[in-house]
Amino acid sequence: MFGEIKGLNEECGIFGVFGHPQAAHMTYYGLHALQHRGQEGAGVVVSDGVDLKQSKGEGLVTDVR
Repeated sequence: MFGEIKGLNEECGIFGVFGHPQAAHMTYYGLHALQHRGQEGAGVVVSDGVDLKQSKGEGLVTDVR
């Protein structure tokens, strides 16, 4: 299964939260904890149940807006 996923590799860190009122905040701190795996870029996608909104960029989690 994991060999079939293209674009993800052993250098990626993924953190997700679903159905929690503070999901975006929890994900931010989860990504912050994972950033030691590589500081090339970070991003977050959130949904209100209808639309997806994303923020991504290069650098540390704290620098990506």
